[in-house]
Amino acid sequence: MIVVAVLAAVCACRDAMPPSPAEVAAETEARQAERLRAHVLRTPGVAEASVLVAAPATDPLARAPAPGPARVAIVVTTTPGADTGIIGDAAIAAARTTFGADADLQVQVVPPPASTRLVDVGPFRVAESSRRAVAFAIAIALLVIGGLAAGLAWTLYRRGIKPHQSSTSTTRGS
Repeated sequence: MIVVAVLAAVCACRDAMPPSPAEVAAETEARQAERLRAHVLRTPGVAEASVLVAAPATDPLARAPAPGPARVAIVVTTTPGADTGIIGDAAIAAARTTFGADADLQVQVVPPPASTRLVDVGPFRVAESSRRAVAFAIAIALLVIGGLAAGLAWTLYRRGIKPHQSSTSTTRGS
């Protein structure tokens, strides 16, 4: 019972302790990455952006010199017709302003995925290249449905079964 109480006290104190240098660095990295991402997203022609930051943790008690520069990776997806050169330069400039001139930067500018032209085929919107195949499939399906309906009607006719009339469509003596 005493062991459980000691463990509970130690776990409760864990939250009261100041964060470690690694935890502070991780929070700072996440905050810097989000700020840089928000800045890059404001650049005209940018559809989406992803930013990863890896800054070495500094130990405040260490006598060694400060660790090397931060490493930053930026992936930018552009909108159709956007100038990728200007977007890439803007991302690099923003990262250098945030992390310094010696930061190790990797910027990847990705054009938007090729959009396919869609056309209407009956109730469906399909890629233009699939238009004939879908129209053919719809025609075959309609022929099969029509053939099954005709076969059912013929079978019922041969057995002498007439279609049922609902009570609202029959006329009773007036």
